[in-house]
Amino acid sequence: MKFAALFSILVGLAHFSTFAQPPSPLIFELESSARVAGLGGAFLALSDDESAAYYNPAGLAFLKQGGVSALYSQLFETIDYLALGAAMPFLGLQAVYLDSGGMPSHNDFGNPTNETTNYLSQGGMLAAALPVLQELGLGGRVKAYYTQAGEWNGFGWSADAAALFRWAGFSLGGVLENIVQQPIKYTGNAEYIWPQDARAGAAYTFDWHSLQATFSLDAWHLLSQTSLSQIQWRFGAEVWIQNIGIRLGYNSISLTAGASVYFKNFRLDWAYALHPQLPTSHLMTIIYRF
Repeated sequence: MKFAALFSILVGLAHFSTFAQPPSPLIFELESSARVAGLGGAFLALSDDESAAYYNPAGLAFLKQGGVSALYSQLFETIDYLALGAAMPFLGLQAVYLDSGGMPSHNDFGNPTNETTNYLSQGGMLAAALPVLQELGLGGRVKAYYTQAGEWNGFGWSADAAALFRWAGFSLGGVLENIVQQPIKYTGNAEYIWPQDARAGAAYTFDWHSLQATFSLDAWHLLSQTSLSQIQWRFGAEVWIQNIGIRLGYNSISLTAGASVYFKNFRLDWAYALHPQLPTSHLMTIIYRF
């Protein structure tokens, strides 16, 4: 599964395309957290908040409190995207929802027709993790996918395994994807087999007076690519000064930025994601911790 394919679908939606083939579950490559989006998606070795189930479920082994989160964005000013999450020590849930609404269809010559096209994609995750050692957590998740894109309706699920190691400010994380699965079965007997793949990340966090800084790096699609140049690299940097956080990132396509603010048990995250062809996307997440 190539990261660029995700944007080909979204670009197609923005230009009112139709679907000649059943879509793949690329919704799982969208960000479910504005904080992570601001980091360019480089979060595998951090996984320290309510989005852990989505990025690296092994991070659930290190959580100290519970919380819920909600994200909304109108991607490229066109497509409604919603992500809901909940996490507590050792357990996490995540749901994502993408809906283009009824969009005018165009024929092969680019002329409008009297029909509309709708792209609906939904995903859900159930994750769990346990600390094996003080520095090591192991986890796993099951994710389910449903889509309705034009004439294509499909459903399937798969399971992933994950690990996260932390020591003296350094952390390493990895996820093996789709090691067990039920292929996505579409109407008309079409089928999509989830590709086995791997993601890995590293991060370093240090404190200096009242400032905390983190630098993170992720590599996606380690098994589904054939050369180093095709691996998707993601970079992020984050600085916290008391209750205010700022961040910058690169998501393999463009630069990202973001900010956060704490207020009592609430945290508000915002991210700004550029795109070379489509309008800028803004993402907003609100988190409540208990």
